[in-house]
Amino acid sequence: MGPAEMDAVIRGSLRLEPATAIGEVIAEVQLLDCAMEGAAAVVVASTTLRLDGDRFRDRSIPFTLTARVRADAAYALAAELRLGGGADLRRGDLRTTRRYVWRADQADPVVLQLHAIS
Repeated sequence: MGPAEMDAVIRGSLRLEPATAIGEVIAEVQLLDCAMEGAAAVVVASTTLRLDGDRFRDRSIPFTLTARVRADAAYALAAELRLGGGADLRRGDLRTTRRYVWRADQADPVVLQLHAIS
C-alpha cells in the first residue's frame, strides 16, 4: 500500500515588495512536488487569479489553493504576479525568489513574498 493521500486546502497571501501592482494583474500560485532529486518539480495544483491591482494597495493578495497530496510529503509553493495581465513574466513583474516549503499538516496561513524581476 502506498503513502496515504488527502485533500488539502492551502490558504495564504502574496506579499508584494515593492507595492507596484496597478491596474489589471494576473497572480498564479503553484504547489510543487520536488521529491525527485535532480528532476524538475511537478506542478501538483495551481490557481490563477485575475485581479484589479488597485484593490491591493496594502501589498497583500489572499489566495486559496486545493490539492490532493501525500500526507507524508513536503512540497514547495511558488507564485508570480504579471502586471498588465500578460501571459509571460517580464521585467518589472513579481515572483517568489526562494523556496517556501509546505507540508500537509501545516494549518497556518502561508505568506509568500514576491519581488520585482529586474
